[in-house]
This record gives sequence, structure tokens and C-alpha cells, in this order.
Amino acid sequence: MTAAVPDAKLKALALPAPAVTTQPPPPLSVSHGLLYAGIAASVAVTVTHPADTVKTRMQLQGELVRQGAQPRYSSTLDCFVGSYKVEGLRGLQRGLPTAIVREFCLNCVRVGLFEPVLATLHDPERGSAPMHTRFAAGILTGCCGAMVTNPLDLLKTRMQAQASGENAMVGHQHGYTGVFDGIRRMVTEEGVQGMYKGVSASMLRLALGSAAQLSTYSRIKEWALTTQGAKDGPL
Repeated sequence: MTAAVPDAKLKALALPAPAVTTQPPPPLSVSHGLLYAGIAASVAVTVTHPADTVKTRMQLQGELVRQGAQPRYSSTLDCFVGSYKVEGLRGLQRGLPTAIVREFCLNCVRVGLFEPVLATLHDPERGSAPMHTRFAAGILTGCCGAMVTNPLDLLKTRMQAQASGENAMVGHQHGYTGVFDGIRRMVTEEGVQGMYKGVSASMLRLALGSAAQLSTYSRIKEWALTTQGAKDGPL
């Protein structure tokens, strides 16, 4: 009959548990940051594009009403319903491929380059970047994004105005068949200068929006990582 081994001896013989060390994930490379920012924005625009199409058509209708034309839509809801009845879901998603390309390119630059630009303006070894430096980084990346994507922004708006039936009265029908056809015709008919119509307003909008959005986001993210135990990562 085997004698029972005392608990104290069992504990002494037991192997020590391996030490668990948690290392913070390495920071994202610039290329990964650009890619993730572009993909996230491309997914988002597939959901928001119908609302953007309605907004564009309502704005164009306002211009025509000032010229004496009768309004096609009485409200935002009427524009949603009217566009869907006449053109279906395809009408509400008019210009979606162009919007996806635009959002991917825009946010690769605007969001993906924000952290590298901020690190250039403020050495991370000096501690947390002040808000005015974050604002400056947002302004720079926002302006760069506007410069890169203004031709796509113009093309997207024109394609959203393209409609059929009664909806065609809302705006000028350029008849672009796609992204490449639109870019080719814009260059041929209007030149490179024509592709940058409204670029100053676009730069102002994206500079202010990026400064407010990205500076706030980066500061909240830093607070969550340093004081709330949050973990950084691609998601």
C-alpha cells in the first residue's frame, strides 16, 4: 500500500508556472496604416453613398430652382423615395465605384499619413504631442488628400447627378460610363485644370475636418492606451 505524499511535498515538487509576459504589439507600418485606412473608408462609403447621392441631387435641384425651374423633390425623404421608384437601388448607388476609389485614395493619405506626419512634427520621445501639433498634422494630411482626390470628387458628383426618367431634370447629364471614361473625358474636354474645379473649397473642408477629427481621435486613443488598459492593433 502506497503512503500518501503530503501536500507540502507535492507543492515543492511541482514545476513553477511559466511567467506570462504581455508585450505591446509593434506599431503599424506606414504601408499597413495606409491600407487599413483605405479599406475602412471604402467599406463605409458603400453604406453612406445613397444618402450622399440624395444630398447631391437636392443641392443641384436648389441651383435649378434659383433659375426658375420647378423642384423635382419636395424633401429629402421624397428624393430617397423618388430616386428608388424611378431608378431602383442602382440609382441611389449611382457613382459608387468612383466613390470607393475616392474614399480609398483620400483616406490612405488623410488618415494613413496622419501618424507619420505627427511623428515628424513632434518627436514621440518628447512625450505626448500637444493638440495644436495634432491640428497641424490633420490640416496637412487633409489638404494633401483634397489635392489628390479632387478629380474623383468632381467625377463622383457628376455621376450622382446622372439619372433617368423624371429624375434626369435635376442636373446636367454628362453620360460618363465609369471612372476611367469620366477621367478620360474630363481631361480631353476640360484639361487638367478643369479636374481641379473647387479644389480650394475642398482643401478648406478637409483641412478643418481632418484637424478636428484626427486630432481628437488620436488624443482619445492615446488616453485609452495609457490610462484605460486598452490595447492597440490593426482593429
